Amino acid sequence: MPKQRRTDTDIVRTIHELASRSYRPAEIRRRLVDRFGEAATPTDRTVENIAREVTPRDSSGDWSPTDSDNPMPQLREVLATVIERTEGRKRHLTKREAETTGRLLAFAPDVPPWQAYVLARWYLAEREANAPTEDLDEWLAFAPWQDGGARYERAFERGWIDDAFTDAAGRFGIIDGYPGDDLEESEGEA
Repeated sequence: MPKQRRTDTDIVRTIHELASRSYRPAEIRRRLVDRFGEAATPTDRTVENIAREVTPRDSSGDWSPTDSDNPMPQLREVLATVIERTEGRKRHLTKREAETTGRLLAFAPDVPPWQAYVLARWYLAEREANAPTEDLDEWLAFAPWQDGGARYERAFERGWIDDAFTDAAGRFGIIDGYPGDDLEESEGEA
């Protein structure tokens, strides 16, 4: 039986987004307290556990364009986007991230760079947990970044696919913008 989560959906969404942007759990918790208040913010351990869901363990080492016979030129923009989105907290891809991102971009070359990176990390995390990836595969196949998700929604409404991925994709900023961005904006106003 799956573990029942009691943490507020907005908080989980924010933890996932900030973890995908390479914030450490202590910094994530500080931002949660600033945004939601101490009483609503989960414990350090809960923040770590939720962040771990989107942070695969990866000891493959740093990737470099010179590491391969096929340097995967599309990863140049992915790496630049990762550096920008993480504000320099992450300045490299791991070999596993680069390989998985490259495979995703070979399958769907028009996936936006940040989405490709986050999806690659999600695939790695799911495989590490021995979890199925059909929902990710279906989402990629329907390419919702091209039509705002209309085809994907139609397939769900007709019962051809489960909609397990849509809510999760929103948590990661894959579909509806970047939910962690409002944290920086509110800090700048304070």
